[in-house]
Amino acid sequence: MDVITMGKAYSPSIFKDGHRHNDNFIGGNDVVFLDIDDGMTLEQAKSVFKNMKCILITTKSHQKEKNGIVCDRFRVAMM
Repeated sequence: MDVITMGKAYSPSIFKDGHRHNDNFIGGNDVVFLDIDDGMTLEQAKSVFKNMKCILITTKSHQKEKNGIVCDRFRVAMM
């Protein structure tokens, strides 16, 4: 399992010409995203999801102050 910082927008869906907009929606794929904004650290997630096929992806607000809280913020992409 990898932990990566993308620094770019991403989506589990496919869009015409790569532009994320309702009119360009083509379909989805076999990926489920979990959005973790508080309550679980990356280290805890590594342990919880260690036997699953998934990727942990930090978000742009990871370890930054948001609503007075600094914590791990990430997504779990499950294949």
